Amino acid sequence: MTNAKEKKKIVLWLIVLAILAAAAFTVTAIVRHNQRPAWDGGYSVHISEVMTDNKTCPNGEGVLCDWIEIENTSSKDFSIGGYYLSDETGKGKYCFPAGTVVPARGYLVVWCSPDEEGDYAPFALRKAGGETVCLMNENRTVLDSAVTAACRSGQSLVRGSDGALIPADTPTPGYPNSEAGAKAWQEALAQRSGGTLELSEIQSSNTLYAAPDGNFYDWIEVHNPSDSPVSLSGYKLSDRTNKTKYAFPDEMLGAGEYKIVWCAPGVEGAEYASFALASAGGETVVLTAPSGAESESVELPMLEKNTAYAKENGEWTVSHRPTPGYSNDDAGYEAWLRSGGYENDEVYITEVMAQNRGTLADSDGDLSDWIEIANLGETSVDLAGWYLSDDPDVPDEWKIPSLTLAPGEYAVIFASGKNRTEGELHTSFSLTDGDAVILSAGNGAEIRSVKIEAVPEGSSLAMQPDGSFAVTDFPTPGLENTAEGYAGFCDADTRTSPLLLWEIVVYEAGSPDWVELKNVSGESIDLSGYTISDKFKEPALDALPAVTLAPGESYVFECENVGLSAQRDELYLFDASGTLCDWAFLRDILAGGSYGRLNGENGYFYFAQSSRGADNGTGYRMVAAKPTVDIAAGVYDDAESLTLTITGENVHYTLDGSDPTADDPAYTAPITITETTIVRAASFPADALPGKPATWSYFLRENSTLPVVSLVTDPDNLTGAQGIYSNHERAWSEKWEREATVAMYEDGGEFSIDCGIRMHGRTSRRVSEKKSFTLKFRGRYGGDLNYDVFGDGVVTDFSSLLLRASVEDTYTSYMRDEFFARIAMDYTDVPAQNYRYVSLFLNGEYWGIYAIREHHSAEYFASHKGVDANTVDMQTGEFEGQTAWSEILNYARYNSLSTPEGWAYIQEHVDIPEMIDWLILECWSGDIDVYENVRFYASPEYENGKYIYGLADMDLTMMGMDSMSVGFNNFQLHGIIPSALRYNEEFRDMFLTRLGKMLRGPLSDENAQKTLDELRAIVEPESARDLARWGKSSTLFATQMANLRGFVSGRAARMQNEAIAFFGVSAEDAAKYFG
Repeated sequence: MTNAKEKKKIVLWLIVLAILAAAAFTVTAIVRHNQRPAWDGGYSVHISEVMTDNKTCPNGEGVLCDWIEIENTSSKDFSIGGYYLSDETGKGKYCFPAGTVVPARGYLVVWCSPDEEGDYAPFALRKAGGETVCLMNENRTVLDSAVTAACRSGQSLVRGSDGALIPADTPTPGYPNSEAGAKAWQEALAQRSGGTLELSEIQSSNTLYAAPDGNFYDWIEVHNPSDSPVSLSGYKLSDRTNKTKYAFPDEMLGAGEYKIVWCAPGVEGAEYASFALASAGGETVVLTAPSGAESESVELPMLEKNTAYAKENGEWTVSHRPTPGYSNDDAGYEAWLRSGGYENDEVYITEVMAQNRGTLADSDGDLSDWIEIANLGETSVDLAGWYLSDDPDVPDEWKIPSLTLAPGEYAVIFASGKNRTEGELHTSFSLTDGDAVILSAGNGAEIRSVKIEAVPEGSSLAMQPDGSFAVTDFPTPGLENTAEGYAGFCDADTRTSPLLLWEIVVYEAGSPDWVELKNVSGESIDLSGYTISDKFKEPALDALPAVTLAPGESYVFECENVGLSAQRDELYLFDASGTLCDWAFLRDILAGGSYGRLNGENGYFYFAQSSRGADNGTGYRMVAAKPTVDIAAGVYDDAESLTLTITGENVHYTLDGSDPTADDPAYTAPITITETTIVRAASFPADALPGKPATWSYFLRENSTLPVVSLVTDPDNLTGAQGIYSNHERAWSEKWEREATVAMYEDGGEFSIDCGIRMHGRTSRRVSEKKSFTLKFRGRYGGDLNYDVFGDGVVTDFSSLLLRASVEDTYTSYMRDEFFARIAMDYTDVPAQNYRYVSLFLNGEYWGIYAIREHHSAEYFASHKGVDANTVDMQTGEFEGQTAWSEILNYARYNSLSTPEGWAYIQEHVDIPEMIDWLILECWSGDIDVYENVRFYASPEYENGKYIYGLADMDLTMMGMDSMSVGFNNFQLHGIIPSALRYNEEFRDMFLTRLGKMLRGPLSDENAQKTLDELRAIVEPESARDLARWGKSSTLFATQMANLRGFVSGRAARMQNEAIAFFGVSAEDAAKYFG
């Protein structure tokens, strides 16, 4: 018991002793924490840190200057106002302003500079050390002092245990001299400067921008985006998250400045990181802040050689214009060029031709692409070592050899792919539309870049006086891009061939294109063996005959296989060996004019009138360009007026559709129009042949519910002494053709194109003033129309179209022909003319509802069946002639088609299923005008040359005629074969089977009515205006629609009964075919 009590006392004493020991330890710790340094003289404030060569610690104003840090070790703020600070004992050089406080357990930094204005101590400290820094009270009694020591740049001096100032690698102005203090200082500095450093540009496959050691490494660029310098100390880079591979040196990065770090494993130096980057992408570049936190990271994409991943307006993007050390914009790029000694205001790409068709031949006789470079500065420029490329990803594709351009000198370099660096220069690449031509300096920096977009063949892209680029049809390789430059180029264009192209004419009425050739040598020339072509790679399209030309003699050759365009084409002359002798690039040849040469002159000229077999007349080097206008032609339903500004040289204009002449009003001020108006304008410069007029159609407040078509031609072409409208009978029979411009305006699209117009239709011309037109898109006017005319999403080339008035149906319904075209196109393979309803305006006057229609022709069939138009045979139902088709018809006339031999013959030569579909449509319609309105097509490239029946002009249909006699009429060409097949059992079965399907589907009462209603919805809103235009009753359309509905109602049943009677179909077979 006693022992137990004694043990209990011992335990209690041990607990007491432990508590006392802990208390003693805590008191000691508190005292030590609050105690002043042994050397502070008993004062709570003292000098704690000094920096004598500051390169990394900016103050709040971004100034890098010496500084002295005062520390307050007490738990209360210390008022230091009126105290002094100096670099000499006893001299109070700096007095703390009244109210200055050193916060409790905090710091106050005094910035020292004799040069700065504001609250700075007016002295600087020597980095060699040896000065005494003093803190004095109001009476200038020294409270604390310390002697500075020598230190390295970027180091500060901190108090040691004995009070002496000793060097420290990590300055911490305003923070404890510890690792935590350094971290806090860096974070405060970053926050003060508006954020941390940022990654700004990275290149992972560099072969052009050299590092300081002359080698080419990957590189990473960092940027200080703030308004104040930022210390790089503590920042780190890596290509792996959470793994530091590069630490920035202790230096400042000024406001807005950039720094490049070269990624070069194994290379020593502060500028080189120990890692490389993969051009295949996928790596993450990480920038780490001094705090150890990730400041920014970016995952690299795959980068082509010499491209960079750059931050532009806060977004990362692949850039083909690296700007190491500069901002990622145009200004930064220019600055980088100048930093490398590449001035960007002297050397230019001044002209580019990507599809040379007849401007300049190289020494091999090839029409190679070419690039023109000019020195527009005042001193010579050596381009040796520069680069040309057509690929932004490979700026060093072709290196320019020794090439010095004197001031004002131009150089032409062929872009042929031949890669020649001696003599005539040829790049290793050729050009095509869509390429970019890039001129780069020796370091890969892009000096100039020209994008080739939508440049027509044979035209060049030429730099204008304002530095922009424009397409020109008058290239000037090696000379300035002016009319004088073009004339100079022509004057220097000598051809050595003894035989030259002398005059070229595109489609004169009544004749093919023709070419006059002239012997300019002193010896006779045999033309046999010479060929001409409009295709460089097909030199022998037309062979010249065996004609001998004496010296100075000419010969006119009419083209057979060569078809030229007056707007844009080329013509080549080859000798018997296939060598190119002469060539011409054709553009904008006027109707009735020509393009050719003059005696004693080089190059080509334009002539207002052709001179077949005679000397060429007055020639002009150029044709005046069409004027331009600031407001696009088109439909303006909400406009009360439009004010038009026209640009061009010596412009004259008309407002009535007539061709402008120099006697018409001169354009001197903007033109205001207040109603639908046709504006036509042409330029009449003194040194060029007046060109074609520009035609602009403006439709104000017309509010048409249909697409608008504008047909514009000089009024004399319509109603003059030789007008096709006033003389329509003769114009139709003799195929008169007049020049015009046709334009179409619809939601989402438009076109305007020059064309020829003819009268169309036989009976319809005679019965109404609302007449139809044929539009011819010939080479003479500029070639085919390329447009989605019918709004079905298919862009097609058209050599001709119809503007069809459907007069025989117009004052009934507008839609009979279109109805059958719709059924044929939607449900059969029978050739039928596509259609589009439009509102036609003729020279600005409303002309009514028309339908744009395809024109039956070899080109039409070829485009639909995918064959060569030259292989197509097209026959009509009116004239038989001695053709392959007539042989087939004669066979059917005089041979039974019910025999196996006859049936096999006709199946071999006629597409029977398509003929049956044609028959069913014609019979169902009751067409009373079919005898001439049918087409028969064949091509050896389609269905083995079988003939196909096609629909044409179904206006006189759905009027009640006995249906079966329409197709099975042995007295008309279209009915010979069907009539001969009437008693062929296999044909009969095919016909009736197909008829049953058609009557249950496409030609059912329901579907026929639906088709009529759809067509009615299109034309009815415009019908009243059309009827009023031609003086017809406004009720006519409704009456005729009722007639059509009456015809369609029950038509399937009537057609079925007619077929049963015609073929003698039994009740059992009728059930089989018709259900």
